[in-house]
Amino acid sequence: MAQAGQLQFGVDETYLSNSVSRALIKGVNEAKRSGGALTPNINEQAWRMPLGRITGDVDKFKSSLNAANQRVIAFSASASVFYGISTALKGLVTSTISVNKNMTDLNAIFKLSTTDLNKFKNELFDVARSTSQSIDIVAKSSIEFSRQGLGVQETLKRTRDALILTRLTGLDAAEAANTLTAAVNSFNKSGLGTTEILNKMVAADSAFAVSSKDIADALVRVGSSAQDAGVQFNELIALVTTTKQVTGRDGAVIGNALKTLLARQDRGTVIETLEKLGVSVRDASSNVLPYITVLKNLAKQYDTLGISQKQQVSQLLGGVYQSNILKALMGDLAKSNSIYEQSLNAVGKAQDEATKRNEYL
Repeated sequence: MAQAGQLQFGVDETYLSNSVSRALIKGVNEAKRSGGALTPNINEQAWRMPLGRITGDVDKFKSSLNAANQRVIAFSASASVFYGISTALKGLVTSTISVNKNMTDLNAIFKLSTTDLNKFKNELFDVARSTSQSIDIVAKSSIEFSRQGLGVQETLKRTRDALILTRLTGLDAAEAANTLTAAVNSFNKSGLGTTEILNKMVAADSAFAVSSKDIADALVRVGSSAQDAGVQFNELIALVTTTKQVTGRDGAVIGNALKTLLARQDRGTVIETLEKLGVSVRDASSNVLPYITVLKNLAKQYDTLGISQKQQVSQLLGGVYQSNILKALMGDLAKSNSIYEQSLNAVGKAQDEATKRNEYL
């Protein structure tokens, strides 16, 4: 028996078949007598051939697997392309139907010939390309303006301006159209068009801490009140710009605040109180001066008033909720190089700021 840890080999002839045992023993004995070594004859090729076949089969399997993967990827890519084409075609059909419907609605108003209608459609596509808007949005915006009794060219002009405003402010097309319409209607005596209004808004946007959206939101709320109070368009934008930069309030809040201030200024008690305080509120013909002039005159004397007088003025002109905005405006107007004067100057020099900004974008 082998001891633990040792490996022994033994040949028991009784367990070998007769023929194989005799041949094996005979060969071993002959080798011993001749003093030679027992050298088995191993056919290496016979051993390597199966391994080669296995290796070759594995390589073929890898190639087949790679080919299968490529087919799957190609199929997926093809399916994606076909799906994209299908979706694009559906979108094209839907867009075409929508555009034709909108053009039909427009022509019901304009009553253009086929040639003029096609020309108008091409010009709408040019507006869509230049403002990065879909033709459907452009057509719907044109419908809004056409319903105001405008001609073809004025409709195209206002549509383009409204969509530039949409691009610069984030307002949707309807809001942009309403903003420009409200501004034009409120300051119709000034003869301003939508392009001039848009350029002035962008000029203030570019030079001061106020956005075109803030100005647009304020204009919708205070435009008509400003016109009635004798406030010019440039002055109104300067007021909005100043209030925004000093207080940081948003355009809607500023518009409502200015509307309240303008409404209170016309009250008889306000005029009488200011006159008693020595503030100049009338011209040589006893007509009440424009709102901005009265506010500037008040700003110059505000710091000389007593505490109770300041509170009285704030309550009369600003009420409970807008007194802070009133004080902010007067504080700026009292300065020699005020934000108001700077913004008024910038807005007055506006030319084609909106067009350049749109082209840059």
